[in-house]
Amino acid sequence: MRLRLVYIMALATVVTSVLLYAAPDARAGAGPTIQWTIKKIEKAENRASRAADKKKWVLAIRHGEKALEGLRARGEQNTPRYIQTLLKVTGFYSQSGRLGEIEARVEQAYNQARALLGPAHVLTREARAFYYARLVVRKDYASAIRLVQDAMAVLGTTMDEDYRRHRYLKHLYSLYGLTGELALEEDALKRFLALDARLYGNAVEDNGEIIQNLANNYCRQGKLAEFESLRAQHGLAFVCR
Repeated sequence: MRLRLVYIMALATVVTSVLLYAAPDARAGAGPTIQWTIKKIEKAENRASRAADKKKWVLAIRHGEKALEGLRARGEQNTPRYIQTLLKVTGFYSQSGRLGEIEARVEQAYNQARALLGPAHVLTREARAFYYARLVVRKDYASAIRLVQDAMAVLGTTMDEDYRRHRYLKHLYSLYGLTGELALEEDALKRFLALDARLYGNAVEDNGEIIQNLANNYCRQGKLAEFESLRAQHGLAFVCR
């Protein structure tokens, strides 16, 4: 028993000595900390772009992550460049099919862009579109509605902005229908029809599917007078039950 105890103690001493001796080598094996310069970051970004051009997504992700690491090391994580790089790398993850790894990234990119650049900036719009697509896939329609509302809130009255408003309204009435917000769906449908007529000169009759949606909406809300008026005006075969 005593011999066994002596043996164990001797073995422990040897192991401890080995670990103490090896520790500096292990630290040295990790290599020196990279001193990130703008040139090194640009090199990583260029390598990521070239890999993406060849659809080598794993390589693109690796170099893209290096670029992000360099920007963070230089304290540039709250800059337009960082947000733009984050969006690119998130796109690489998406292209590689690693969708589970992009959820937090797209939300981060959008929140950062909105806070730093404002809701109307081109990078914010890009991040919002990416984030919106993920929310719809996840069926998080309530959050998706907030993004559309955020986008519409900064629109002005130019023709280009009206065309964007037209697209947003189409998303909005669809989302309200999915979440059962019937009064808001009705309002969005009417606004869409009015804007469609102004932009494209379409008569209400040219939007049969939208009219049918509005009739369904009236029916679900119990607005039978409005439903009957719409049905008679456009000759709908739909019956409210």
